[in-house]
Parts: sequence; structure tokens; C-alpha cells
Amino acid sequence: MATASHDGCIRLWDPIAGTRQRILEAHSGPVTALCTVPDGGGGMLLTSASHDGSIRLWDPVTGIHQRILEARNRPFLALCVVHDENGGTLLASASHDGTVRLWDPTSTAHEDIPDAHTDRVTALCIVPGTDGRTLLASASEDLTVRLWDPATGAHHRILEGHSGSVAALCAVSSIDGQNILAAASDRVVHLWDSATGARHRILEGHSGSIVALCPVPDGSGRTLLATASEDLTVRLWDPATGDSHRIFESHVGPVAAICTVSNGEGKRLLATASNDGTVRLWDPVSGNLEEVIEAYAGWVQSVYVVPNENGQSLLGFALYGGTVALWDPASRSHEVVIQPYPGRIRALCAVSDGKGHTLLATASHDRTVGLWGQDGALLSTIPVYGQPSALISMGGLLLAALDSGVLSVNINAKGMKSG
Repeated sequence: MATASHDGCIRLWDPIAGTRQRILEAHSGPVTALCTVPDGGGGMLLTSASHDGSIRLWDPVTGIHQRILEARNRPFLALCVVHDENGGTLLASASHDGTVRLWDPTSTAHEDIPDAHTDRVTALCIVPGTDGRTLLASASEDLTVRLWDPATGAHHRILEGHSGSVAALCAVSSIDGQNILAAASDRVVHLWDSATGARHRILEGHSGSIVALCPVPDGSGRTLLATASEDLTVRLWDPATGDSHRIFESHVGPVAAICTVSNGEGKRLLATASNDGTVRLWDPVSGNLEEVIEAYAGWVQSVYVVPNENGQSLLGFALYGGTVALWDPASRSHEVVIQPYPGRIRALCAVSDGKGHTLLATASHDRTVGLWGQDGALLSTIPVYGQPSALISMGGLLLAALDSGVLSVNINAKGMKSG
């Protein structure tokens, strides 16, 4: 068994006896990934990737260093083996700058995969396809949005033309059946036809950066688009016409997150979370402010609808200090379920464990993704490479946007705990 360490060393162990067999030393930075590749002669080599910008190949039997593959100034984060159409073996590496590279492990030959993001991934979104497939949209600080087939990992389309980093994504279905993908970049929203890649229009009106998007059914068959901004307002738009329907104003701090939630009586409300320490609930049809939830002291970072085991929809929100609370629309009260967590929580979502339970997933500033029961019990902690900035659930998968790409975790896999 091989283990990689932040001290730049690789240690080989006998997993039965628990004794260390050998230490491999050559990297000058933290070792971030390990995998094995065929050596072409019937044996296997151990490959190691490091923040020092190198991949090294080792004979695990003798400990002899065989070869080095270098990409200067590109700290490596991940490795895996892939097979080409001719039955050959390639080594895939992912770098901190978003580059995915394919190497021939028997030489230093390589090629970059051009479809990968070249900077930090900032947002994720599920997009229904016109052919019945469900696509994954990813946004990045490289000013692009990319569409992927999550079943195969194949790149589907790239959407270019944003003038700044894309901070938020949202899929909105129009009355005529078109699937519109909204992408917030700086103070405007670009509306794209996800089937053709054509840009419909640009929504302008906010005086501050737009940080969150949300689809809002208006009760008449239309789906409107809500936009939250650092200008302290939330706006409601008709994506079919580009008209601004309503402006919600009462927060005294930048609005950080939005979502819709049932009030327990079948009425859909728009929840807006702000750095002013409150979550406000609005009637999107009348524009009336229905409820103000005083979320203790601290900024509210994220809001998300969390179904409970009774079929009700709770509103979960995360505070800057690491606290997570659930608000019950029936009792109009909320309780803390996760006490201050080591590391600021950056994103929150609900995910099914495949056994009838809904878990809470948190993305934290300490570079971990946590899975929690609704009673606040920590069920699993997943260390990740890079800062997680967004979370979404897709079937039994939990998808996290990272500095270095998108992480997919099957929480229903054997060995994962459930509440």
C-alpha cells in the first residue's frame, strides 16, 4: 500500500503487518496523487504527482526512480489511468490551473485536453437536454460556461462571451419548451439556449455584482428568473422577454443567496439571504414581504430547501461562522442543527442517500465536504483539493465545484455512511 504526504514523501506499507517497507523521496513539494500504470513489460510502476510541478514514476519493488514528467509552474492535483481506442494506456493529470493533460507513461509525450476549464470553477447547474439527457453546466473564472455529459464526462458545448468571471448559473424552462441557461457575470445575466449555444439576450439593471440566480414559478405557467446582487436588491425577470417584473428591497447588506420554498400551505415563497444576518421570505406574485428570519449573528452564506422524512420542505441556511440551521415553515421557527464548524461554510445542499433519508451536504473553507444527518450528526467528511465554492446533487451524486475542477462523489457507494 502506498501513501502520499504533504512532506513530499511516498511511503510503502505492508497492509497486513502494518509495517513500513520503504520511503520514496524526490519531490520538493506536497505529493497530491498516486496511481499505478503498466510498465510495458508485464509489471506495474507507481506514479506520483506533486505541487512541485512534476509527475514521477517509480519501481515499487526496488524503490528506484524511473522517470520524471514535468509541467513547470503547474502544481498537480490528481492522476488517473485512461485507455485509448487502440488499447494503450495513458496517464491523465489535472493541474491547479484547470489543465487536464494526457501523458504517454513510457515517454514524456503529452497533450492537453482543450475542453477543460483554465481557471477556478465557480458554479454548477443541472440542465435538462432536449434529447432526454441531463447535462451538467460548469462556470469558471476563465469567463466560460461549459456543458458536459455527466454520464460519460464528454464535453458537449462551450458558451463564450462573458466579460467577467461567471459567478452563478441557473436553468429556466420557457413556455415554448426551450431550456434557457442563465449565467451571471459581473452586473449582468446572459441567457443562453442550451440546445444550440446561441445567446438570447442580456439582462441589465443591477448596480452591483450578481451573486445568485433562482427559477421562480409565478403561478400562471411561466417561470421567472430571480437575481440577487451585492447592490442589496433582488430582481425578478421574465427570461422570455427580458422584462424586469419586480425589485425586492429591504435588506441592509449584500444579498448572498436565494431559493424558493413552500410556506406549508402550498404557496411558493422566495427566500433571500443576506450579509445583514437575516433571511427574508417574499411573495413573488404580490411582492409582499411575508417573513423576516433573524438568523442569529453573522452573515447568511447559503440557503437551500431540505425535504424532511415527513415530506415537508424545510429551509436550511448556513452562517458565516459555520453554523447551519433549519427553518420549519409550519411552526415558523428554526433550530441550529450544526454548531460552529471548523472552517467557514461556503455552500449547502440536500442530497438523498438512496435509503429514504435526506442528508445535508456542506462545502467548507477548510477544504472539506461534510455529510450530515438532519439531527446534526456528522456522518462523513470528504477532504478535497482546492476550495469548494458550490454544491449540487444529481441523483445519488454530489457534485462540488473546486479550484481545480469538478468533484463527483457517489454517496450511495459501499462504505459511505448514512443517517
